[in-house]
Amino acid sequence: MHLSIRDADALRLSSCDDPGFSNGVCSMQLVDGRWQISGHDVQALSEQHGTPLYIYDSQAIRRQVKRFREAFSAFDHRIYYAMKANSNPDLLMLMNELDLGIDAVSIYEIGIALEAGFEARDIIFTPNG
Repeated sequence: MHLSIRDADALRLSSCDDPGFSNGVCSMQLVDGRWQISGHDVQALSEQHGTPLYIYDSQAIRRQVKRFREAFSAFDHRIYYAMKANSNPDLLMLMNELDLGIDAVSIYEIGIALEAGFEARDIIFTPNG
């Protein structure tokens, strides 16, 4: 991961110093010149698993879902995750665990959602065209 100091500062400011965004908890930090995500060294993870490597912080996702629910608690609502954003099976299982529904745009996505444990009633189908 190559980031200039300016890039690093911008990332740190946007993800850690804005209490409205991060709720005071920082998932990604530059510590002693090395990036960490929730205390895990990014370089060590990339050496262990190879690159490109996508890292998802389940605690950050849980916090954001909780904040969204709280923000709209006065309204009867259900949160639907747009699968087109990312259909990683582990991420989908987390969304299911958090009781989110799925917004699918293809029959293929519906199949993936069902395989990840969603019930048909938890899936809305919004095809393009």
